[in-house]
Amino acid sequence: MNLPWLLFSPFFAPEQGQVSRPQVIRVWNDTELLRADVDNIFLCPKQSVSFFREASGWPATDLYIDARRCQRGRDVWNSNGDRLACVAKVTGFTAELLADIGLDDFLLDGSLLGWVRHKGGQIPWDLDGDTAVLRSQCEEVAGRSQGQAICDILREKLPHGYFLYAIDEDEVVHPDPRGSDFAGCDVPELRIGSTVNGEWCHTDIYMASDVDDEICFREGVCFRRDQVLPLRNESLVGRYPVKIPAQPEEILSGLYKNHSGIMNLHGVPMNYAFQDDWAVVIGTELDDSFSDRVTVDRPRLYEALSLICVAFVLCFGVAYLLRSKCRRQAGFVKIRQYTV
Repeated sequence: MNLPWLLFSPFFAPEQGQVSRPQVIRVWNDTELLRADVDNIFLCPKQSVSFFREASGWPATDLYIDARRCQRGRDVWNSNGDRLACVAKVTGFTAELLADIGLDDFLLDGSLLGWVRHKGGQIPWDLDGDTAVLRSQCEEVAGRSQGQAICDILREKLPHGYFLYAIDEDEVVHPDPRGSDFAGCDVPELRIGSTVNGEWCHTDIYMASDVDDEICFREGVCFRRDQVLPLRNESLVGRYPVKIPAQPEEILSGLYKNHSGIMNLHGVPMNYAFQDDWAVVIGTELDDSFSDRVTVDRPRLYEALSLICVAFVLCFGVAYLLRSKCRRQAGFVKIRQYTV
């Protein structure tokens, strides 16, 4: 029997009305996985996960963790579903819009990562779309338009409800950019945003430099042309036609420094929705019959002990006050007896 589990359950059980939380997770012994099913992905408090990773013998030994403060990956996906649907639609629209003017964009960064990890899907906690176009192709499009800037070309094509932005080298966002602001294709990044079913989102379009035999997405992050081209026709979430690089795994390996897989027991990249409070746990959900195998989370143990100590002090204080009051009342009765 796991005594801490029984003692501290009242402090950590989910409130009624909330989505039920998992009870126990047996963490897989893989430190990194290229792909994982969403039902095997969990988000747990980062502080607790850091303790488990450092204090246990994992991955050499099996690790079971108390998961009552964790979130299932599918629940995260569902709660973030409107934003993900918005991102997918705007990314698909962006691809269609660019193709209409002769530009081939392709998935990059988080969008490509989600496509590879989740079999054509998205990262459950993703917030925006990431694509890129080749500068040389952009210059060809601008040349066919009598030197018109790419910002002006796109602005003329945007339907109602979609908005164009430009991001300069200092990462300053410029709404409704014009050729007078960014001549030709001299813009590091473009962005198309819209509101879909009440949810605002955007897709970024990076201007990739393709000189000689290399294609560079940012300084120091370059690839051979045959790793990017020819682009492959695929679909996003099985619905929106998109393109991806010829060798997506090699591109991701270079973008993420050889760690393009899902890092088990490591933090979720910080974003405004999830901040820096959560870590990814990959494993199998079990019921509370496995609670005797759980590794006690020291930060939570200290927290619970602190609550118990506070409760004990309060009870002792109340008892002391009641006892003192009773003594004073008894003394008052005796005084009256002597004075009568």
